[in-house]
Parts: sequence; C-alpha cells; structure tokens
Amino acid sequence: MSKYKRKQGDWDKKGSKDDPKVLIGFAYIDVTQGQSFRKWNENSELLLKLIEITHTLNKLTYSQAITQSIIEEYDVNDKTKFTVNNMPCSSKWKYPKTLSNNNVKWCKIRLGSTRRVIGFMEKNLFQVVFLDKDHEFYPTEPHNT
Repeated sequence: MSKYKRKQGDWDKKGSKDDPKVLIGFAYIDVTQGQSFRKWNENSELLLKLIEITHTLNKLTYSQAITQSIIEEYDVNDKTKFTVNNMPCSSKWKYPKTLSNNNVKWCKIRLGSTRRVIGFMEKNLFQVVFLDKDHEFYPTEPHNT
C-alpha cells in the first residue's frame, strides 16, 4: 500500500466539504466580443458541454475545481503576457465594457482544444464574461506543430 504524501502548504487546496459549491453567473457577459448563447446554440455540442460542466461545478468547491483543473487561473501577474488591466497582451479583444473593475483575475473553463469559457471568481461564483469558441481571448501558438 502506498503512503499518502502531501507537500507542506497543500493542506488548504482540498477545501472543506462544507465550503460553498461553485455557481455560474452571467451578469457580466460581453457578447460584442466572443459569441452569444444563440451562436453557441447553433453548435449544440458547445452549449451542452457548458451545461454539463456547470452541473459538475455545482458539486465542487472552488478549491476542488482548481485542483481538478476544471477552472484554471491565468497568471495575470506576469506583465510580459498581461496588460495593466490584466488582459492578455495577445488577446484579440478589448477589456469588456460590462466590467467596472479593471483588476479582475481571469480564469478559464476549458471545453475542448480551442473552446473556452472566460470569466473570474467572486467568492464561489464563476462570472462568465466571454464565450470563446475560437481561442481569441488568449491566443497561443499550437504546441503540437
């Protein structure tokens, strides 16, 4: 039987079963950049994946969602890759007008190789800002070319 090994400082990553579960909000969605729900509905697979991942997240705490890599945080402190208002330097989009706070810590939910749901966390609420089916929020060079 293998022994459980935990690195020092990892104790808080698991979260308590009593911590609030992740919810999804759409109060700040920007449909002038990215896609709308209507556009994602044209490809029923995208909307279905979003609903399925929402169902999964509703059972997890934020810490659990991070540990399981369902929600991933961008390293907005890397100023070689992110602008003053935390937008990726390579982004094809501008800072959304739907947000008054210009210092959000961007997160993503990956729905496939190029499909992302971009937003930020407010306590246990993942606020969706962009539906990004073409990887335009933070375009990167393909890794397997």
